[in-house]
Amino acid sequence: MERSIVVASGTEVRACVAGDVPASGAVDLDDAAGTRHVAELDGERCVTFRRIPPGPARVGPTLLGGLDGWADAVTTEVGADPLTVELPSRPVGAVEGRVSGAEGVAGLHVLLASGGARAGVGPDGTFRLDGVPAGTVRLEVRDAEGLRRALAGEPTVEVEAGRTATVELTLAASDGVLEGRVLDADGGPAADVFVTVVDADDDSFQTWLVADRVTGSAGGRTALTDPDGTFEVSGVGLGPVRVVATDRRGITARTGPVDPGAVVTVRLPAPGRIAGAVRGTGGGWTVRVRGGDTTMVDRYEGDAAFDLEPVPVPGSYDVEVIADDGRSVRTHVVLSAAVPEVTVDLELEAPRRIRGRVVGADGRPRPGAWIAGTLTDADGRFEATVPAGEATVLLWDRPGGGLPRRVPLPPGEGDLDLGDVHAGT
Repeated sequence: MERSIVVASGTEVRACVAGDVPASGAVDLDDAAGTRHVAELDGERCVTFRRIPPGPARVGPTLLGGLDGWADAVTTEVGADPLTVELPSRPVGAVEGRVSGAEGVAGLHVLLASGGARAGVGPDGTFRLDGVPAGTVRLEVRDAEGLRRALAGEPTVEVEAGRTATVELTLAASDGVLEGRVLDADGGPAADVFVTVVDADDDSFQTWLVADRVTGSAGGRTALTDPDGTFEVSGVGLGPVRVVATDRRGITARTGPVDPGAVVTVRLPAPGRIAGAVRGTGGGWTVRVRGGDTTMVDRYEGDAAFDLEPVPVPGSYDVEVIADDGRSVRTHVVLSAAVPEVTVDLELEAPRRIRGRVVGADGRPRPGAWIAGTLTDADGRFEATVPAGEATVLLWDRPGGGLPRRVPLPPGEGDLDLGDVHAGT
């Protein structure tokens, strides 16, 4: 089954799934700036990503409804002209079986070690994975906290396209213990710190403080440090794991991979501060600071100052302001022991409002055409907002099919009436 993706330089990426497939699922795009964009398929089995920067982009679908299998991700170059990228699909089968163990199977999941298909384990230990790529696959069992459980034997199985393979998985005991100590930035004991043990390959785990309680983007076994900074976490199964420590201010540190039974030391970074003023917002906006294990987000209305703390020091951070109308501005700052606080001054460029009418070669209006991120009305008319300095907008005569064409925008500032825009020429 073929999947086609049209990549437009610096503006929109429209992805469509061809063929008779479920109209549900998502497509991921990793752009040249390191940002992952995720969009759900619409009723036409298409997604649209907007304002993708030029450079290499990796596009890959998720499992679409669990019925038509995986497709290989494709890396392409987002350049000056639109591109069409095909994502070749893979033959798939299924795996079913049973999980057994003396400690019970409540809350367990079976999944592919390479990622993708995942299924819950029933009360009787049975499970079924659909959409499994054909070939030799390795299985994992994880508990409700997301930690891998040790298995007896090698949990691999051969999967044939269009067939169902069977497997029996037996759990080993989960009696691992992890001990350690958390220190503050000065090397003293850090008391009352949340310590979470997560799987070693979970690089995306983040923690937030909500009403003085720690929560996270994934599960994990959690403990609180004693007055001398020590902690002990039991019930840790198969290693390696990572230890994530978060104090009540939100300062976070993590270890590298360690094995159960180890004694670890985690040192928290010093607190810093990033502040600034933002102009030209024209309404609501969000400021986002990202770097290392830290992501901080705050919300404001109108031109205002922001103040985010504590930010771990040392650290290198991207500071991005995103207006509700889609405009954004970004800068980069570095905090160090010598410079623990930084103030930035940011201004959003005013957008342009464009309007016009899309007509065909016969001069008749074209309702339902897609231009500058909006659909034309019954009279072929449209109004849209575009970023300042935008040189072109994209026009699809038939949304979901064909290649777009670029409509040039005259240079200048302020609102712009494009008049009649001819489709297909």
